[in-house]
Amino acid sequence: MSESYSHFSQLPIDLAHLSKQTMGDEELKREILDLFLVQATAAKTEIADINAATRRCVAHRLVGSARAVGAFAIAACAAELEAAPNSEELAQRLPRLIDEMKLFVSQHVNGG
Repeated sequence: MSESYSHFSQLPIDLAHLSKQTMGDEELKREILDLFLVQATAAKTEIADINAATRRCVAHRLVGSARAVGAFAIAACAAELEAAPNSEELAQRLPRLIDEMKLFVSQHVNGG
């Protein structure tokens, strides 16, 4: 999957925001992104659970960390899912956004 992100109005990760958050420290940026990738990957699996309470909890955990790293589309979708945990559309969109973010990070941050 060699997709370009030039057509997106918002990149999966706002690297300028992340750079500000990490004060330009590249090692810290990678460390924080790696932690977020682990959390987002776990959330992707947990979101498939049809239990509304589980979805709400997973979405809630994801909102703050996504905002912190600059994954604003993920944060917005997770916030919507937290408010409407029975939404299948949101439960399907969030994993797609996580996959896009993982692809973006692999191409643009981790040696891309």
